[in-house]
Amino acid sequence: STSKVDAVLGQESYNKSKSMTTSGNTNTNLVLPKKKKKMGRFSPCFGSDSSDTDSLPESAPESASPLASGSTSVLVPSVSVPASTTAPQKPALSPTVRTSMTIHDKKRREFASKCSVKRNSQLCVTNDENDNDKESSKTGATPSAGWCPLPGSHFLVRKGPNYTRNKKKAPSGPSLYEPVHVHAFRCERRTSLLDTLPIPSVSQLFRGEKLPQIDDERIPHLVIIQYQIPSEQPSMVNNTNDGKGGQLIFYFVASENFCKQSNALLKNCHDDDDEVSGAVKLFTQWCSHCEESKAWRSRFKTIAKVRQENADSGSFLRRFNGKPMLVKESSSVQRGTTEEGMRFLEYTVNMHKWAFVPKKGIVSLVPQVLKMTIDLGFTIEAREDRELPEVILASITMDKIKPNELVHLPSELHV
Repeated sequence: STSKVDAVLGQESYNKSKSMTTSGNTNTNLVLPKKKKKMGRFSPCFGSDSSDTDSLPESAPESASPLASGSTSVLVPSVSVPASTTAPQKPALSPTVRTSMTIHDKKRREFASKCSVKRNSQLCVTNDENDNDKESSKTGATPSAGWCPLPGSHFLVRKGPNYTRNKKKAPSGPSLYEPVHVHAFRCERRTSLLDTLPIPSVSQLFRGEKLPQIDDERIPHLVIIQYQIPSEQPSMVNNTNDGKGGQLIFYFVASENFCKQSNALLKNCHDDDDEVSGAVKLFTQWCSHCEESKAWRSRFKTIAKVRQENADSGSFLRRFNGKPMLVKESSSVQRGTTEEGMRFLEYTVNMHKWAFVPKKGIVSLVPQVLKMTIDLGFTIEAREDRELPEVILASITMDKIKPNELVHLPSELHV
């Protein structure tokens, strides 16, 4: 009868549909594990020209940065999932944890070891600022390439009151942060630091293998300063934001004295508190605004002094040696928190974006670096009496680095 025929056809349609569904699920289960996950980029200074932070108006938010100013939120990589599959459910991440897992973890750790620049105690300047650095270089041995801590007092900084009128400078007080590690490598193009190198662990960075107590969540335990340096002669016609060169990365940790002053500032919250220096208050404000405000970010100042300046030095070096330099159009800031709860702030300078003349000057100095001892100091520019005197944020000495002997970044680690 008609009803029996309908029943048979209905049963066959149901069996066919069930078979297709089962087959589809089976295919999905086979294909999904083979699908590579594409990791998202972290740093806002990478990508197309339209996403470059320097191309945005000052009042516009940096959309490429996933974090707001002062936030300790996580930097979570995005994962691309095929439209025909369903992403597996995973437990939600804590907002104070940054995942560091990528498919290249082992290679990243191996490369980090290879591109590490050794600390050379023979370079250390003896002073009363740190007893551990009172290692004399009078042994007669020739110092090899490397880095060493440098006291903040090595640099002259702005002194108040009324600096705009009297222009007086004086040696800086003790640095707020101390150097602990340096990485350097060559690359065919710029790369995202956070995707290329793993952030050193707490045990690698801090004495006692534990984080210092910093109650103010705006303040990072670790400051990373990165310079992306071009090695090819620039063109007057076609200026590029990327290219062949190298990357130099410094790691600085908060000093004990700075932690005490920062905690006192958070507890008292008074601008007229004599226990807290104007430099600590200024750096706290800078940390609060440097991500979203170009004006604040542009107050980061670098002082580079080459000890071997002489009559044979190029005009670029003689003109700018030891002079403070503000980077206004080529810097970016990235913040985050590691799985160990360590807050970090990465400040990046993309020298590829510099104008023709300063870029040409930097490229001309690269071959001479192997003969140079360079003292580097970093600070936040003070402009008002309540921010003075300036204090060096961090400082370090680099000696006779040979660019051609630096390890080359493998293509599979380019991000």
